[in-house]
Amino acid sequence: MSRVKSGKVTSASSSALSLSKAGWKEFYDNIGFYGDRIILRAQGIKREERVLLLMLDSIDWPVAYLGAMYAGAVPVAVKSGSAPSSAR
Repeated sequence: MSRVKSGKVTSASSSALSLSKAGWKEFYDNIGFYGDRIILRAQGIKREERVLLLMLDSIDWPVAYLGAMYAGAVPVAVKSGSAPSSAR
């Protein structure tokens, strides 16, 4: 985000954002600026496909869970501190 803010990068495209707490604050405090420069692409998730949610506990977790349900996907929640074998 610092490269976008400094003008070194004029736009960015991704399928997800992974920011620190300070990064999210910066993003939301300047949503008008970043909204014109950061493009989030759709994942092409189809109805009834499973979506793995491996996230830290935060307000973003229920948003992602409900968003997956709204999109018709099946959210599969995995605790962030779980062993990799539990995701199988």
